[in-house]
Amino acid sequence: MSLYELWNSFMTTPEAKAIIVIVVLSSIELSPIEINPWSWIGGLIGKLLGVKAVSDKVDAIDKKVDENQAITIRVRILQFEDSLQSGKEHSKDSWNQVMDDVRRYEEYTSSNPDFKNNITEASVAHINKVYSELLDKRAWTTTLKGDE
Repeated sequence: MSLYELWNSFMTTPEAKAIIVIVVLSSIELSPIEINPWSWIGGLIGKLLGVKAVSDKVDAIDKKVDENQAITIRVRILQFEDSLQSGKEHSKDSWNQVMDDVRRYEEYTSSNPDFKNNITEASVAHINKVYSELLDKRAWTTTLKGDE
């Protein structure tokens, strides 16, 4: 049997044609040319299966969860500042928590400019001022008035 006859018998099987297509597409995918047939086929299948729509819905839910978390943090910041205004003293742990809340809230608002942010500006400024004063006085190591 000649090489030509072997080739012809090989090409008559459907598996052989599939193997050739896979080899050709894979070699194109690996080549430096900017043609990516597997990526294109995968994207097409993904669109047909609705993966994009599901992904968009997950992203929207994730954004809403982040926004709700930012609102919760904002409420804690405002409540803490209200308690400062009424003269309540706080533990170092409470201060650490509110300072972490302030940091996280500011990170969120800076990366989400459409989020309503002007609500806590005065409260955060007051919290930072009192915190700095307590650090300057080293008030964390003194006993509280009620503990004397």
